[in-house]
Amino acid sequence: MLSIFLFAYVIRAIPSWLYWGWGNDFGIYYGLCLRILEYKTIFPPYDGWGASYNYFPMLYLITLAIYLPTKINLAFLLKIIAPIIGALTVIVFYFIAKELTDKKIAIVTAATLAGNPFHAYQTSHAAPLTVGHLFLTISLLLFLLKGRKKVAYPFLIISSILLVLSHHLSTAIYITIIFGIILFRALKENKIDLADIAYFSFITLFTFLYWALFATPVVYNLISPIIFIPPLIFFILFYSSAILALMLICFLKIKYSPKPFDSKREIKLLFAIFIFLLSFTILFSIEDFGTGFAFHLSSIPFLLPTYIILSLSIIGWNRIKTMKNDAEIRGMLILLLFFFFSSLLIKNFILVARSIEYLAYPISLLSAVAVVAIIKEKFASIKKIAYSTFVILILISGATTYEVEDRTTNFEEKIPYEVYEAIEYLQTISPNLTVASDHRISTLLWAYGFNTTYHYAFHLWFSTNWTNKSCLRELYGYGCGGNFSKIGYVVIDSVMLRDGVQLFPNGTENKMDASCFNKFNHEPFELIFEAKSDKKLMSDDEWMEALKKGKYVDEYPFIGALDKPIPNAKEWCRVYRVNWTYIEEHLENK
Repeated sequence: MLSIFLFAYVIRAIPSWLYWGWGNDFGIYYGLCLRILEYKTIFPPYDGWGASYNYFPMLYLITLAIYLPTKINLAFLLKIIAPIIGALTVIVFYFIAKELTDKKIAIVTAATLAGNPFHAYQTSHAAPLTVGHLFLTISLLLFLLKGRKKVAYPFLIISSILLVLSHHLSTAIYITIIFGIILFRALKENKIDLADIAYFSFITLFTFLYWALFATPVVYNLISPIIFIPPLIFFILFYSSAILALMLICFLKIKYSPKPFDSKREIKLLFAIFIFLLSFTILFSIEDFGTGFAFHLSSIPFLLPTYIILSLSIIGWNRIKTMKNDAEIRGMLILLLFFFFSSLLIKNFILVARSIEYLAYPISLLSAVAVVAIIKEKFASIKKIAYSTFVILILISGATTYEVEDRTTNFEEKIPYEVYEAIEYLQTISPNLTVASDHRISTLLWAYGFNTTYHYAFHLWFSTNWTNKSCLRELYGYGCGGNFSKIGYVVIDSVMLRDGVQLFPNGTENKMDASCFNKFNHEPFELIFEAKSDKKLMSDDEWMEALKKGKYVDEYPFIGALDKPIPNAKEWCRVYRVNWTYIEEHLENK
């Protein structure tokens, strides 16, 4: 298990090794850690982007619990904790798989989950979601154990409360999973465990009350726009429908007992699932499909190892028929699939993407069941070679993690060290005007106490001239969808020019071409600070040659169209001051 934990950790830790910060909301979480220290309360006031981050403090409390006695750099600590927590979810799920199946299947399950690119990518982030995954798996393990180990019950209650305090979506997914397990147990046995109903009632009611009475932005900003009915009515309908469904199953003695199919049909279904996954990818390469979630055709080669593993799950579905705990596995999968397709139906990008990530749990388990069964039946004489082949497939799948996500989410989440240097410089001059940047950097600027633009500035980046009416309005503080004080400084880094401006945390980055960037090389913008990495893109002579002849450079294909050169560095960050005297004189003379 140590090797599986290390594999899971390494895959999830790569960004924290490469960058100063990782995640376009990293600054929010870092800033809330600082606010908790400042205000000495676990629920500090919050005036940053979004509305509910301060109501889910477990990530911050775990980080500060280590920071206070050690005094390790807080930003560094925050980013290195995340992959450890992410890897721990893999280990906890090993024990879940062991409780539902056996040790051999559990080991293969953990290895498969460790290399799942969707799960690995999300749990690489220092975010409440990652902690939510941990307490989701711990709570699920304790729920499964409580039937034969009564001592697990009080720990289950504690873990459930910590889950609710960790992450809202993880809690919603957990409630979905628990209901699925209770539902399919009822379908299998035509009876209901009252302890299960009592716990389901507790976690559902506690969650709703916490959201409705305390973490109110979850209800009014996140849930209400999706369900289109008053939240209280939705809760009553959900809970009463769930209990009524269970009662009807027992009263009418409705049973679900899928018949196993033969091995020939297994192979046909395996290929059918594989073709479906490829078709799904091609379909969602059409970016305006409606969900906001899009694959790119270039992702297909990187997804093939993962799709092969996922396709095996149909064989696992067939083979769990003889297992004692098949109802729990089926309930987990079917309810998560229902959540996924419901998210597609309402065209909610975040829920679509998140559903894929949580589906990694039951699908990894079913794929492991399939692998163990196939090797036992078909490759018993060469089982070491067979298992080694599957391990290689998992390693390849894990290695594709960041390539897969780069071709699906299109987020820009890298925060180079040079950004931190630029913010340090800004602290020395203590600007009282707004500092403009993209969402990644804006959240960090907020963490350090600066007023910033978040996604409200658009034309500032994509106008070719500052005199453009829309751009000028933004300079004066009248943004797209939100206002701020006058912009006094602009922060631009290599990521914004090379990869795109990340305006929204869950949106595709927007490309800024040479004509848009060139305006920052002229009045009223004045370059006052530049940080650059020691690592160069090419030799200085080659760089000057590229600038003179406008040669194509992979990172910056428009380099020949720039008015002034950018640094010959892998990463860089610039701070520009806005010369308001120049702007006002220009407008007076116009």
